[in-house]
Amino acid sequence: PPPRDGLQAAYDEMKAAMAVGADEYDHADLETARDRYNLGIAQLQQDYERAQQLAEEAQTLARLAKVKSEAAKAAEDRKTAQAQVDELENMVKPQQ
Repeated sequence: PPPRDGLQAAYDEMKAAMAVGADEYDHADLETARDRYNLGIAQLQQDYERAQQLAEEAQTLARLAKVKSEAAKAAEDRKTAQAQVDELENMVKPQQ
């Protein structure tokens, strides 16, 4: 049977990656996932096994893009929080 579930899972993972900003934070992996997904769709007419393999690759790449994006956003948030801490500490120091 055609690997529609695998392709749907890849699509869902790409959508999740985009929701956390993968277009900005990890465009390369997301774009490769899209390419694999589109190739998988094309293979539906010729080779179900290859289509499934491409769907799995797309899903994995999209998950990677999602995790990398989440990590990049967390690093940015940490940097912003640290800047706020530094600013507040500098405001308190003269009073000590």
